[in-house]
Amino acid sequence: MRFALLLLSAGATLAAAGCRTGNATLSEEDVAAIRSVGQEFTQATVEGDYDRVADLHTEDVVWMAPDAPATTGRDGLRQTLEAGPRALSFVITPAHTEGAGDIAYDRGAFTWRAMIGTDTVSASGKYVQVLRRQPDGSWLIALDIWNADEPAMPPAAAPVASRPR
Repeated sequence: MRFALLLLSAGATLAAAGCRTGNATLSEEDVAAIRSVGQEFTQATVEGDYDRVADLHTEDVVWMAPDAPATTGRDGLRQTLEAGPRALSFVITPAHTEGAGDIAYDRGAFTWRAMIGTDTVSASGKYVQVLRRQPDGSWLIALDIWNADEPAMPPAAAPVASRPR
């Protein structure tokens, strides 16, 4: 229910801002703070500091990774990260940050590289994060959605053993 209210509130707030381009009612300091959260998020992810990653998200965060069910809450996020591959590198490049009042979104592109078993895998794609201003003025990620630009490669087929004749 809180997630539905968040989306409704974000939509209403951004709609109320009209069709203006740019940052609506966000100050330059807000935009810098929001983008700083994204940079800290990527750094903590590469360092494997999943407690710090979780702390950059709201208590009721919704994490929407590709090809997986949504994860909710900081504990769920932390468990998801701990169970997944360890990032070797992770870079986000914000393209647009906008918002009004205590709701904002940041969208852009990402590149990511990780080890899965003995294989190095990489992906590039796009993301959207919805952030909420906290009572102390800081911003936390409330909704995180991303997907890759290219479909995942299917696993290689196992070689077929030859049968004796």
